[in-house]
Amino acid sequence: MDGLINTASHFLLRASTLLESQSTMDRFTDWGSSFLPSLQTMMDSVINWLVSLISCLGAKINPILEKFTGYTFNVKDNSCDEVGIDGETWLRVAGAVGVAVVAILVVWFLWKMIMLIFRCFYRCYCRCCRRRRKTMTAPGRNCRIFRDNFERNPRDYFRNLRNDQHACLV
Repeated sequence: MDGLINTASHFLLRASTLLESQSTMDRFTDWGSSFLPSLQTMMDSVINWLVSLISCLGAKINPILEKFTGYTFNVKDNSCDEVGIDGETWLRVAGAVGVAVVAILVVWFLWKMIMLIFRCFYRCYCRCCRRRRKTMTAPGRNCRIFRDNFERNPRDYFRNLRNDQHACLV
């Protein structure tokens, strides 16, 4: 009985598609094992470049942070030392902040002036805003219509009174 089970299971293994895909899987694992070391060397160079870029950026930012905070940051020693800030440095910082605030206010004021001038010219020279259109209570309806449309042809207005219920402004 055991011999029959072994031959049947051996037949099933030979007939299964797992054995056929084994060669495909071997090719994939061979490619993966050859690709991973090249990927690792490429990633090492990218990581080294990023670390050097960040350290260069830290070296550039450190003097600026020292001026504004009064502390020297030392990354190699992992320490933070207090540096005295004299009155001249505070005066320079306050001056820079003051100039920035004044510049922002001037730009805001100029923007408001330009918009005011644009709005005035638009109202003066725009055809649709040159004059206000007068309205009147529509005869036979409880809404308002433009007066010049009614005065232009009152007969058409009364002819379309029952047909056109959506001709009101309001």
